[in-house]
Parts: sequence; structure tokens; C-alpha cells
Amino acid sequence: MPGREEPIPNKNVVIRDNIVLNPDGFQSQWPHFAVAPPGTPSAGSNRPSSARADDGLQIFGNVIWNGPAPHPLGIEQPALAADVAARNAINTVRPVLVDPARRDFRVVTGVTRDDFVLSRGNRLLSLAGASITTSDNQTFTISGLRGTNLAGSYSLRLKAAGTGIADAWATTFARPTTVGWRMTRTVRA
Repeated sequence: MPGREEPIPNKNVVIRDNIVLNPDGFQSQWPHFAVAPPGTPSAGSNRPSSARADDGLQIFGNVIWNGPAPHPLGIEQPALAADVAARNAINTVRPVLVDPARRDFRVVTGVTRDDFVLSRGNRLLSLAGASITTSDNQTFTISGLRGTNLAGSYSLRLKAAGTGIADAWATTFARPTTVGWRMTRTVRA
């Protein structure tokens, strides 16, 4: 039928490890994907009736920031929609890019122990056993700092050079950031 949309069949398509990042306050007017449900082709379409748009389709490892959480997924098959929602970060994690102004579109993949220096007075302390966690890739918690139960002045410094860490506007750190505290007495570990 002239003017009727016909889904284009495909097989074994893989969409993985991509980033879709629209600036805050912007979103596409269309769903994230367009995966047609199985259907009967119209007469004269030359599309085989057994062809589908989701045969072997795999969508995983993608980070999509494109509007609010309920923005339409565009996948009408419930099982495939559930799989895609489970295997991708869709409007749940805002990717932070290293330096898009200089065309470095790599995602900051996380903060590691190697990005920190812990000291008590002038003595460096080991960060072995410490762990870094985050729920939003913007606020990080470091826990399991050993040796911080002794009386003294402590500092935890986030290095500036060589970390690849950038803020939400992709501005890299220009100088180290340090937090300090003082233990007035030794506490049993």
C-alpha cells in the first residue's frame, strides 16, 4: 500500500558500548530505539512474512542520557524491552566525558584508589584494602582506610594530574583536592 510504513527486517544486530548524551534539559522527540513488533507485511511490500526486526538483536553495555527516566524505549516486545532495560544504563547514569572541548569524548569510567594519597602527618599510608563506591558516577565514597584510628592529623588528597577525572562540565582538575581531619586520641581498631 503506498504511504504505509514497513519495518525493515534484520538479523543478528548488536548495539553495544555506546554513549548517547544529550545536554541537560534536552531530549530527542523520538523513543530511544525503534524495534517493530512481529507483523504481517502489506501486499506488494516484498518483505517476507517470516522476517522480524528483532531476530538475534542484542542491545547491551550502552549509557544513554536522553531525557527523563520514563522516556519511551521504543521496543514493543516485553521480554526484549526488559532485557534492554536491565543491560543498559538508560537515563539513570549521566556520563561524564573527559574533555569534549578538546574532542576527548571518553567517559570517566570511575575513580580508583590510585587517584588518592592518604597521609598521617608527613607519613604516607597504604590504601590497600580501601574501596571506592558510587551510585551516580559523581559522588564517591572511600571506605576501609586502614591505620586511621591512631591519634594524629590526616589528609586524603585527590591527585590532579594523570587521573582523567573531570566534573560534569568536562573540566579536568587543575589542582589537587585535599580533605583533612584530626584524630585527638587513638581508637581501638
